Formats: sequence, C-alpha cells, structure tokens
Amino acid sequence: MGSTGVDRGRQRPVRLPSGIALQAGRGRKTASSHVAHVVPADVDIEVLDGETLFDASWREGYDWPTVCIGQMLCTACHVIVKEGIENVEPMVEQQEASAIRRLARRIYKGDEAGLRLACQLRITGDVVVEQKVFNGKKMREDAG
Repeated sequence: MGSTGVDRGRQRPVRLPSGIALQAGRGRKTASSHVAHVVPADVDIEVLDGETLFDASWREGYDWPTVCIGQMLCTACHVIVKEGIENVEPMVEQQEASAIRRLARRIYKGDEAGLRLACQLRITGDVVVEQKVFNGKKMREDAG
C-alpha cells in the first residue's frame, strides 16, 4: 500500500490518516496513468504519464481554477500535495519556483511545503492534493 491509501492488491477502500477514503481501482486508471485525488471536492482525476494535473483535469472536462491558462503566472491553479509527495516530479522551471515562493509569502506565511502549480505538476504515482477553489464540476456533460 502506498502513502496515498490505495491498496492495489485488495480492491478495497483504505482509510487515510486525514480521514479520506480512496477506493482502489476507481476511475479509469491504466498502467500508464495515476490518480490524483482532489480534496475537498472528493474527485479522482486520471493523470496520464507526462501530463500535468491541470491538463488532465481539462481533458476530463473539469473546470480547474486558472486565470493564465497554464502559463505559471496567476497561481490560481495551485495545490498542496497532502499525500504521495514522493510521487511528484521535481520542479523544473525557475518560473514555477519563483511563483511558489511568492504564493507562500503572500498566503501561507512563507511555508512552501507541498505547494505546486497544477499547470506544472506531473506525477509518477497516486497523490492526494488539496485545491480549495476547485468544486469538482464538469464544464460539459459529455466530458470524461
């Protein structure tokens, strides 16, 4: 069992320390994808290998918060990685690191722990992220 609470061997829900229950095998997870569980909306998003969380959410039809449409400028898409930080690829863009520092100073009293921009966030395994503005609603009915 990984730190995200997904028990891949038994196909059963697992209780996370934070009280979030993930159902193993939920969604359309494939061998080349991972699941980002978004709280508090309680939504699972399938993230394909090499895809950002932001792009995955839009591909699945979700209305992910943004102003700059993934250009690392507005920080509206930011998340806090709550579980599975070891499954998050490191920041590669200096612009993202600068935006995270600025965001942490303005909103999180300088604490950058787990802060990432969803428009840059790529994962290598299942994660739980917090995005307080995301409501889990789809932009169109035929999506996903």
